[in-house]
Amino acid sequence: MHLFGFEAYKSVWIQKGIIVIVLFVYFVLGLSYTVPVPVSNAAEEAARQYTAELAGEITEETLNRIEGIQAKLEKTIANYKVAETAYENGEMEYPQFDVYARGASVAQT
Repeated sequence: MHLFGFEAYKSVWIQKGIIVIVLFVYFVLGLSYTVPVPVSNAAEEAARQYTAELAGEITEETLNRIEGIQAKLEKTIANYKVAETAYENGEMEYPQFDVYARGASVAQT
């Protein structure tokens, strides 16, 4: 056991093996730590944006803006239904359909 202990001492202290061990522990701990990232979805972001745009006194311009937003949302949902039919008929690939599906999901929320 004395020979093994001396060889370990040489590897770790004399040949700077301790640096390798410390770096290994540092990287393992660094890779296992994750920073919590707040999850924000598109629906919440859109709601925040529309709330900021439409805040204040209700005027004719505000009502026109709301009607424009509603029309855009209805168009997005209609485009999704067309894309769904095209996907079911094999006229559209899934990645293309997914764009419409995500947009419609946000519009319906």
